[in-house]
Amino acid sequence: MIDARRLVKDYGTFRALDEVSFSFEDPGIFGIIGHNGAGKTTLLKCMAGLIQPTAGDLIIEGIDVRRNPARLKEILGGYLPEESRLYETMTVESYLRFLGIFMASLQTNAESGVGSCSNHLNWIHRGKRIGELSKGMRRKVAIARSLLHKPSLLIYDEPTSGLDPMTSRYIISYLAHLRDTWQKTILLSAHNLYQVEEICDRVLILRQGKVAASGRWKSSGNSLAPCHTISGLSQLILLPFHLHSILKRKAGSM
Repeated sequence: MIDARRLVKDYGTFRALDEVSFSFEDPGIFGIIGHNGAGKTTLLKCMAGLIQPTAGDLIIEGIDVRRNPARLKEILGGYLPEESRLYETMTVESYLRFLGIFMASLQTNAESGVGSCSNHLNWIHRGKRIGELSKGMRRKVAIARSLLHKPSLLIYDEPTSGLDPMTSRYIISYLAHLRDTWQKTILLSAHNLYQVEEICDRVLILRQGKVAASGRWKSSGNSLAPCHTISGLSQLILLPFHLHSILKRKAGSM
């Protein structure tokens, strides 16, 4: 379970996160959406333990991230940024094996981890040098890297950004597979609302570092019935609207 309470992150005089609160039960896919500069990446980095919140509480699987960030690495597959750095001179297989052995805690299952990733991610050209791969193929390698030691928690920052429709579709389908088959908890940010609708069990909408809305999506015919909390209200409101309609209405009122 992930529980954030009045989370604040300041960069000097600039407040990137302003008392952000939400909770999310695993397994499932939790989507964070908002305009550029809304605080999505900052929030994901806080949850990955890469940066420390200025104030507030952040509990992930019983681990207090502010007070014990080292323990988070035991369950975290890694933070996958929008642009991932890879060793371009290595082949895909040698790169994954190198990382599996490099991490001391992964030595016993490095081989099985690489094999498992390669079997499930069979679209990766294992013998090719990473520098010869397309952007979409590199993104798939980065996803495989995050799965090496079979973590329970994955954090992806816009995993389909800049990819062609076919590759984007494959990755989204694979994330749903990780949730449904491997019981993974996935936190992701996205701009593509169709993808958010398709795979996210719960959504957090950020605006200028504040929570504009949060909700759980439930199927209702051909539309969605989100149950979400508007910032500043204490009650849950059930609105049987399509996600795009909600965002359009909210954008007009902000």
